[in-house]
Amino acid sequence: MSNRFLQIAHVSALLEISDTTTRRLVKKGVLPAIRVGRQIRIDQQRFQEWLDSGGGGPIKQPVPAINK
Repeated sequence: MSNRFLQIAHVSALLEISDTTTRRLVKKGVLPAIRVGRQIRIDQQRFQEWLDSGGGGPIKQPVPAINK
């Protein structure tokens, strides 16, 4: 698997919004994200698909958490 994951700060910069707002969007299920321990990561491919679909809406399927 060669997925690349983005950090909250990178996604915030791309969307030109605050880290807090990005975290809120993740919590609401609007942004596709996973948790790795206490950290939040966003799959780059799913993020791009979310953007291509217009963003703003919730993702169609939940993303499973990765447990270490």
